[in-house]
Amino acid sequence: MNALPFRLKMLRKKNRLSLDALSQMTGVTKSYLSKLERGLSQPSISIILRLASAYGLSVADLVDERINEPDDITIVRKSERRFIRIPGEEGDGLGEIRYQILGSSSNEWALAPFIALPPMEFPQEDAIMPHEGEEFIFIVRGVVEIKIGDRIFRLNSGDSIHFNSEYPHRFRSVGKKPAEALVVTLRA
Repeated sequence: MNALPFRLKMLRKKNRLSLDALSQMTGVTKSYLSKLERGLSQPSISIILRLASAYGLSVADLVDERINEPDDITIVRKSERRFIRIPGEEGDGLGEIRYQILGSSSNEWALAPFIALPPMEFPQEDAIMPHEGEEFIFIVRGVVEIKIGDRIFRLNSGDSIHFNSEYPHRFRSVGKKPAEALVVTLRA
């Protein structure tokens, strides 16, 4: 499989360039660039040199046949998940919050997905910090109460909530067994 057309399109998008802007940078017509990205034409070495220069890559890096660049695709196998435990002090109302990191720890990603195992009690208000961006929570198992500002929402397995994470928020498991929630945060 020739991965070059896909790679050219992904590089252009990653660099937030329109076909018109790339055309101006390289001196290659917009229609020809489009044909290259769709695999309808094969670039000459001259065109490859211009594209590599525009992206600040070597020719070897530009024509590398691997589609999945380490920065563009992250796979976390279940057996490779990192666990984070935030222990609470006895009697502080925090309890232990456990997380399983599902995505990359790279700061280049705007999304941060993880599995959370909420404690049985709400953390104290001063223990939780609001953060910029958005948050999406899907309840995988159990029942969860989520407090956002002064409002409390009760969510069952299969329910989800999406909110501005600048609001103070905390959550807890409700019931005899700890719940499990898929949480995805998006940086602003």
